[in-house]
Amino acid sequence: MTGKEIKQLRLTLNLTQVELAEMLNINVVTISRWEGGKFQPSPLAQKALSALRIRQDQGRLVRNSLT
Repeated sequence: MTGKEIKQLRLTLNLTQVELAEMLNINVVTISRWEGGKFQPSPLAQKALSALRIRQDQGRLVRNSLT
């Protein structure tokens, strides 16, 4: 998932960078770096982002379900 895709997913879910970082249990700076294209998400983070995308696509986002 590219930085642009991460940002689009976040905006589609009406989340701030802080909220997304909290959901993924990572630092907000990491979200900013991903969205800016400076770093790529780890495989584990990619998996969590994909799960968010699937939930969003299915219309069943449960914001606190990622642990």
